[in-house]
Amino acid sequence: MFTLSAVPVKFVALLILFAFTTVFETYRVVRATNGTQRTSHLLHLVMSVIMLLMVPKSWWVPFRNVVPVPVSIFLMVLGVLWFGYLAVTAKPGHRAHPTGCALMFAAMVWHLAAMMVKMHNMAGMQHGSNQMGGMNHGSMSGMQPQMASGGHGTLWWMAVLGLPLMAYLLYASVRALAVAFHEPSARLSSLSDFAMNFGMFWMSTGLLVPVLPFFSHLAF
Repeated sequence: MFTLSAVPVKFVALLILFAFTTVFETYRVVRATNGTQRTSHLLHLVMSVIMLLMVPKSWWVPFRNVVPVPVSIFLMVLGVLWFGYLAVTAKPGHRAHPTGCALMFAAMVWHLAAMMVKMHNMAGMQHGSNQMGGMNHGSMSGMQPQMASGGHGTLWWMAVLGLPLMAYLLYASVRALAVAFHEPSARLSSLSDFAMNFGMFWMSTGLLVPVLPFFSHLAF
């Protein structure tokens, strides 16, 4: 969740990237010629819409209240399973694309789960700080270690789990750009792949700050 005043460049760029993928995936769903294509593009469309709604805080909060985050995670898990199935059943030499899609959906599952952990820890620390107002020095000394280990430790491990997925998103972004420049016939679809992969990477950088502190500078 972002605001225009806090991170104007990131806010506008992510809106443009995910608006583009949402429009393009809608077009792909309409133009699909069989059930497999339609299901694949529909799953991509659902992910694009969720990512678009995650950008402005004013959109994400009401959406989250109507569609709880675990439901969004479940939908993304369906994407992992679907593309994993396509990768396993594909002919040799045709498994790279569905495998990449499965990894991208896995990255989205991780992003949503890490967001849940972060929000839970922030709420817990806020509640703890309110309670500390009425505690004496002795009771506070027993409370602080528990909060530190439960909050920062969990976020650190979530960040570690996300490292390989984020590395893949960055690799897939560069690869998609290369295809867009060298294969004119696949330019539009490759630019959409770039927008989804790089957009998710940029959107998720804040979740890696516990292990890569310099990522905080990517929010501007």
